Amino acid sequence: MKTLFTICLIFIFCMTFSCEAVTDGFDDGNSNGWTNATGAGWCKWHVVSGRMQVSPGGDACYRINTYSSTAPSGTPYTVSGYVRLVNNTNAAAAIVFWYKDSDNFAQLEWAGFLGKVGRVVVKAGGNTYVSSNVYVNLSQNVNYYFWASVNTSAQTISSSINGTTITSNYHPGVSWYSSYRYVGVFAYNNTVAFDSITFPGGLESTNKYTEFRNKLARTLGFQSDHLQDGYYGGNYIQVYADGGLPSGGDGKDVQYEAYGSITQLYGYRVNACGQGETMLDNAVSSALFMNNFYDSDPYSGSYQFFVSESYRDGTKKYSPLVPPNISYQSCVFRAAFDIYSEGGDNTFKNIVLNAGRAINKFKDGSRAYYTDWDVPSNTPRARKRVYQIADMIYNLAPIVGTSLYSQITYGQPSECKVTLSQLGAAASWLRSYCIDWSVSPYAYVHYVNPDGSITSNTDGNYKQVFTQADVALANVALYRNLGGTTYRDKAVEAVNFMNNVCYDSTYGGYELFKTRNGSRDESSEDPAQWSSRKESTMNLQALTALYSVYNITGTTSYKTTGDAVLTTIMSSEKHMWNDKFLHGAGWHLFMKRNFDEIINEFIECSHMSWAVDLEAELP
Repeated sequence: MKTLFTICLIFIFCMTFSCEAVTDGFDDGNSNGWTNATGAGWCKWHVVSGRMQVSPGGDACYRINTYSSTAPSGTPYTVSGYVRLVNNTNAAAAIVFWYKDSDNFAQLEWAGFLGKVGRVVVKAGGNTYVSSNVYVNLSQNVNYYFWASVNTSAQTISSSINGTTITSNYHPGVSWYSSYRYVGVFAYNNTVAFDSITFPGGLESTNKYTEFRNKLARTLGFQSDHLQDGYYGGNYIQVYADGGLPSGGDGKDVQYEAYGSITQLYGYRVNACGQGETMLDNAVSSALFMNNFYDSDPYSGSYQFFVSESYRDGTKKYSPLVPPNISYQSCVFRAAFDIYSEGGDNTFKNIVLNAGRAINKFKDGSRAYYTDWDVPSNTPRARKRVYQIADMIYNLAPIVGTSLYSQITYGQPSECKVTLSQLGAAASWLRSYCIDWSVSPYAYVHYVNPDGSITSNTDGNYKQVFTQADVALANVALYRNLGGTTYRDKAVEAVNFMNNVCYDSTYGGYELFKTRNGSRDESSEDPAQWSSRKESTMNLQALTALYSVYNITGTTSYKTTGDAVLTTIMSSEKHMWNDKFLHGAGWHLFMKRNFDEIINEFIECSHMSWAVDLEAELP
């Protein structure tokens, strides 16, 4: 495990794009830097006899190289490699010379099942464009040379397969090219092997998105090595930067079990640091460990009483200071659904149903939700925390409208089901009752009283960066799943207020919170209590909100601010990345305002969870 983790530190550094192309011949016996972009099931990649090989069956298997980067607009580049049809010629294989996501890619493809033809396929914005078919007779167990050259200014493609021209300055008829994407390979239907893939070198020093993804992979490797409890199962809450446990730090928290499962499952899907299968085992272990927090009291409802902590072996330790809350339920819901969608058994289906029941137990009327539950009295606590309700919407909106969720809830009692309309109503309640109009029509407070009133002169009036970010992300999730301009506009408003009030233009990054009127509270002599401190989780949440609003609006100012914050977070000089342990093992919890001192040096699963969500929103 340690060897694989160390190997992940090998980068290709290029100061400009003029550096020489890089070739991966897989002669070292591994495929470090290559991660699965799509495909599950049969998409198990291996290095066999110095070639990277997959047996996809009926799956479409895409694999990208995270150290690669396509050229800036105006700079031509070339991608090439050898393709070998291992089993038979009734297959499809491709060199992917531009890959953003499953709806935006371009590849030089050979399709045996279509009559042995070569062609260029470009998918942009969900639409597919295909060049004319050119017959090329490829045989089994022979290496064939695929070559593609991209004129990024004209957005044209020249290509050949084993010397046969497939396209010459082909333009798909749509603007498709954008800079700094990945290159990769593709296989479908039968076993295919790839060798000597040549591509532009990774822009570690200039492409911050590639750098972030690489650091995230190493962070997930750190989590796999150090935050997992290999004896009892589950995740520790936190560890020191060197991986050691703090005194008394072997407790467990259901939220961190959910975070651990979500992040390790992501690591499995991209085979982070070559530990894919280990990370899948860790994800399942963490999700199963959540059942240790299950309270089967029929009055309270299953999973209503997630306890906030557990001893290392899973025995319950109720903590009235951190009561069960609705955000925890939604994290558990999401983690169990993710594992079930990956092929998990009915254990995880039942967790989804139980968590849905628990969420509905928190309802107060048709739209509102209590957010905390009092364990001793078995009643909801009074306050309604805005960020926890927003968390619930953000975690559940991408799930509850899916066909898989419909299958899970089919024939189940209504009390177990959560709907998109229900989440939309919760967002409407936030807009109606949780804005401090005396400050701004866009200023969401930290919490409100059960009747929707805001208590004066308490921390309920503070404007916390994560509250604004969570509200923005909740509205983005609803916009993507329900449509309509209201959710989009509310996401924009929340991000704008977050930028105006909480962004620190002097030192970069977002401060934790401001007082009601937007001032900074530094009344305490303890710098750890200053509201101007920087918390890595909050900055990751804010970044995710920034980039998600950019993605739904196209407004470049959000990307510009996001890029600046991302650079700050990844800077070793700022120490938000731990540069003392393998150059990127995780985030420290708190920094001073100017980043010159680490206030809290623990590393937690929650940071990694937000990093995974941020990765999905990177431009």
